[in-house]
Amino acid sequence: MYFSYRPEVPLVEELNIDVKQGQTIAIVGPTGAGKTTLVNLLMRFYEIKAGRITIDGRDIREITRASLRRTFGMVLQDTWLFHGTIRKNIAYGRSRVTDEEIFRAAAAAHADHFIRTLPDGYDTVLNEEASNISQGQKQLLTIARAILTDPVILILDEGQNELRHRPQALHHPRRGADPGIEPWPASRNGIPPGSSGQGRILCGAVQQPVHGSPYRRPGCRGIILLNPVR
Repeated sequence: MYFSYRPEVPLVEELNIDVKQGQTIAIVGPTGAGKTTLVNLLMRFYEIKAGRITIDGRDIREITRASLRRTFGMVLQDTWLFHGTIRKNIAYGRSRVTDEEIFRAAAAAHADHFIRTLPDGYDTVLNEEASNISQGQKQLLTIARAILTDPVILILDEGQNELRHRPQALHHPRRGADPGIEPWPASRNGIPPGSSGQGRILCGAVQQPVHGSPYRRPGCRGIILLNPVR
């Protein structure tokens, strides 16, 4: 795959990544190295210049952008929660969701325990800025929200940066626990840009883009965390 914002300035050259179902990929590197660019290409915010990106063998250019983006769940560094109960915040984006599904998603994100310690539990009302819970707790809620949507591909764009002091093992409701950041069953993929580095990186060689040089990778298989904190 090849991509550049300007023809005279190469950015991504000869990039070849093969990710199997259930694998997670870590992409690490300094700010501006191109980690988020790869996610933007995957979601077709930009089009590649040559080569192709496929999901289940299908070129993503053959898929409408709306359909393609429904494939992904994304947790950003900057959390977004609204004035309302924790229950409604986790369920946001899903219609006709049961309490049991909400509880399982919260448990998978390690949010269930802290929620139940609050006086009103899942009925706790977050204020306008959600300042009545910590930043780390906010991120746990947004991870639970992403898990509840059960996306084919999960992207964590520094979505665990506030959890770095607490080792995490995300549990998928139907799979159980794994040490490290591995929340999906065998049919799911995780692409966490900038996750907490507490998880295991199973990729044999993690790509580390460097400022000022093209991004080249002969192939990588295993867990991917975007910019894990060290």
